[in-house]
Amino acid sequence: MRILFAAPPSFGVLLPIIPLVWAARAAGHEVALATTSSMTTVAADAGLSVIDVFPDRERWAAMAGWGKRREDLPDDAPSEVRNAVGIRAPFPMFTALMTDGTLAAARDFAADLIVTTGDHPAGLLAAAGVGVPVLEVATASRGRRVTPAGRPGRRWCRTPFSTRSRLGSGWPAPSPT
Repeated sequence: MRILFAAPPSFGVLLPIIPLVWAARAAGHEVALATTSSMTTVAADAGLSVIDVFPDRERWAAMAGWGKRREDLPDDAPSEVRNAVGIRAPFPMFTALMTDGTLAAARDFAADLIVTTGDHPAGLLAAAGVGVPVLEVATASRGRRVTPAGRPGRRWCRTPFSTRSRLGSGWPAPSPT
């Protein structure tokens, strides 16, 4: 089975899933990790096959980052990036910027399953876009649990919906495995 793991560029979210990626690989599955920014190096140093879903570091710096304001964004920034900046949280920004690349990675890798972290709807959207099952796993100990995919209960859930509208992907994502 070809399993694509999708995670935002955050140490606290990416590092806890590395043993899960290793376990899948040890069980004989072909695995790849879709992420971006400095986490591509971190994951590669951990011995993983990495797909950089937003390799344009200059553009990433112009649009991502804590404390950005709408007026700081490039004129051609997508509307979901502008919305994410408006609520001042990094994870909607990651979803807005990484979904297209994660969807392309799922297609190019020919994923049979996508495993995504709880704070990263880009994986859910990619699974819906290519029509494969998705497993959403929690990586934080703040009372989160494995949840039904496509049911984000966070205040920023409008970002994946606006991204879904732009991509034309189905929502909710396929039933969790």
